[in-house]
Amino acid sequence: EFIGYLREQLQKHQSILMENCSFRVELVIDSNIVFSDVLGKMKSKPSFLGNIITNPFLKLYAPPQIKDEVMRTIEEDLPKGLDKNKAKSIAHDVISNITILEGHRLEAWVKAYILMGARDEKDVPFMSLAFSLETHGIMTRDKDFEQQGMKIWSLGEAGKVISNFSKGSLSFFVLGAGLPAVLKISYSLCIAFFELLREVVKVLISNGMI
Repeated sequence: EFIGYLREQLQKHQSILMENCSFRVELVIDSNIVFSDVLGKMKSKPSFLGNIITNPFLKLYAPPQIKDEVMRTIEEDLPKGLDKNKAKSIAHDVISNITILEGHRLEAWVKAYILMGARDEKDVPFMSLAFSLETHGIMTRDKDFEQQGMKIWSLGEAGKVISNFSKGSLSFFVLGAGLPAVLKISYSLCIAFFELLREVVKVLISNGMI
């Protein structure tokens, strides 16, 4: 019963833990992921992206170009018979849950252009933003990003990690972080956990349970 109560409290206060511990996955999302989600919704399929996009343990970023890319892809590649206006409305709702930013570091843009410019200039803003923000990688279906040394995430991989966090699992992962960063996260997590534990014990004492 005690373990069950702890788990309930962890789930209840997971957003506070996330804020105190910087305990979330930060990714740049590619336009092909958004279009795939829109296409799935247009075909009445479940939206896996929609299930995780507002999760407090996930933060998604994209450059401003994502809007034009998704709308252009809808115009050019949406199967015949599907309503383009409805698809654009769905895309707008999805993008509204993504933080739109420009890559703000010149050296990040130069690095991205050297790596991706010759292959596809449209990918440069996405990689530049990932370098600028030092995110955990890019959520994309494009394997070329990985070939250029960028960690890529599938939608399923991100969803699995976020799902584990949301269930209150006391686990975390390290994505290329140095030891000081790992220690800082661990310390913050422990402090937050023991503060929560103290509150739990106080409730149990006040109820005469211990």
